[in-house]
Amino acid sequence: SMTRIGSSSSADPNEEKSSFLADIKIPNFLKGKDYIPDLLVITGDISYSGKPDEYEDAHIWINNFCKHLWPTRNFNEKIILIPGNHDFDIGFCIADNYKYDFNKKKFIKLRKKYISKNHQSYGLKPFYNFAFKTTGDLSWLTNDNLSFYNETFLDWGIRFLCINTVSEMDDLNPKKISIPKKSLNKVFDTKQYSPEEDFIYNIIIMHHGPTDLGYDKEANWKYICEVIETNHVNLLLHGHDHENRIWQVQQSHGKFSKNLIASGASTLLLDKKTRPGDYMRGFHFIKLEREYGIVKNTKFISFEIVGTSINQITEDEDEFSWKPYYGKKL
Repeated sequence: SMTRIGSSSSADPNEEKSSFLADIKIPNFLKGKDYIPDLLVITGDISYSGKPDEYEDAHIWINNFCKHLWPTRNFNEKIILIPGNHDFDIGFCIADNYKYDFNKKKFIKLRKKYISKNHQSYGLKPFYNFAFKTTGDLSWLTNDNLSFYNETFLDWGIRFLCINTVSEMDDLNPKKISIPKKSLNKVFDTKQYSPEEDFIYNIIIMHHGPTDLGYDKEANWKYICEVIETNHVNLLLHGHDHENRIWQVQQSHGKFSKNLIASGASTLLLDKKTRPGDYMRGFHFIKLEREYGIVKNTKFISFEIVGTSINQITEDEDEFSWKPYYGKKL
């Protein structure tokens, strides 16, 4: 089982004032309900602007959350996360627009034709360091594109594919969403198909969801479907739009994309005036019911945070319940 949370930056100036003890309150609530997860999944926007001091605060917040959730100290590998657009430090990109004049002792703005992108790749460097410190996973230091397989839980019949959708952001394109094909090719080169893995439950974790990636634009979504079909993906967890949504994609480009379950995450900490429309604050508890090491059923239980209260809004656990598609009969 997993607890999945969306944007959780305590550095955000729009943080709900009553949320400052969420790192203690939510774990205690889950334990009281006997919903103790095996994993914590965070779908991006862990910081507010990607600054190192914000990641220090985030590390403390996540550690507090995990210490109250699990009595053991060995919880690092239980944390699965991915960067969001707020986790990219645009300041590094702005540095490419200037050069320092040692004689005049000041920065000189460069003409457009002399501007490079030498510093753009540093935008996620603070996140790399934070992610490694928080999870202990060397993949955060050895994968320059921050997209990779996490196979720590193969013994449970589960594999994660972490996909970075913010690697091409810069000061001129601060809202750019992309999954570079070159990056994915590097990921897929590390994995060889094996018939023994036909019944592995594959989960994509990324910040931007199907709508952000062109779900309503046929050509763009076909590209994403190739990723889904090649990796036999059963579940896609994303953040970004702060909407508590659980849905079956039902696209016709392939059997796995047609049976794919996608789920967005509510914000955990943002106040009401910052949230779109009537979107709530909250989180999910996701049950992966297994039999003989194979996931047989996926269930979502949603919780809403109102002021200082946490309310379960999924009354029937079978309301959001799906049997995974594996392409073969069990």
